[in-house]
Amino acid sequence: RLAHHALRGELREKAVHYLRQAGLKAAARSALQEAQAWFEQALGVLERLPESPSTLEQGVEIRLELRPVLTLFGEARRALARLREAEVLAERLNDDRRRGQIYAHLTNVYFNLGELDEALVAGARALEIAERLGDLKLRILTTTFLEAAHYFRGDYERLVQLATNNLA
Repeated sequence: RLAHHALRGELREKAVHYLRQAGLKAAARSALQEAQAWFEQALGVLERLPESPSTLEQGVEIRLELRPVLTLFGEARRALARLREAEVLAERLNDDRRRGQIYAHLTNVYFNLGELDEALVAGARALEIAERLGDLKLRILTTTFLEAAHYFRGDYERLVQLATNNLA
């Protein structure tokens, strides 16, 4: 309701906030179509706002939040496209933390698409950023996705090395 009223009142910044909240709440209760609609609507409103660090950050975050919804719908190509958009925004922000998150999730999406070489490249980028930032959570997430890619490539030695490092 708040999103609807903010949109009707042309309070776009508030509308983006409320649309995103609605998307998160819908996703939390597994109302995936509803979540996708809220997130997509939030992105549409966001694109009509003047570019600022805040709008760029929101654009990245909403795309990251939309990714699992699209993935659960089996729309990995759309998830990939949204992550690529987020990557461009993170570059504009020069935000390594967000770039690392994006590369980690790109690793998983590429893996799901069977594009293992691309998964390894994205994973290497994410790991490099995680190490530079000292971000343990990002390192573990990325390593977990990379383990699957190495498993399906038959590179079991690297898989064991990554898994052992994760456990440590």
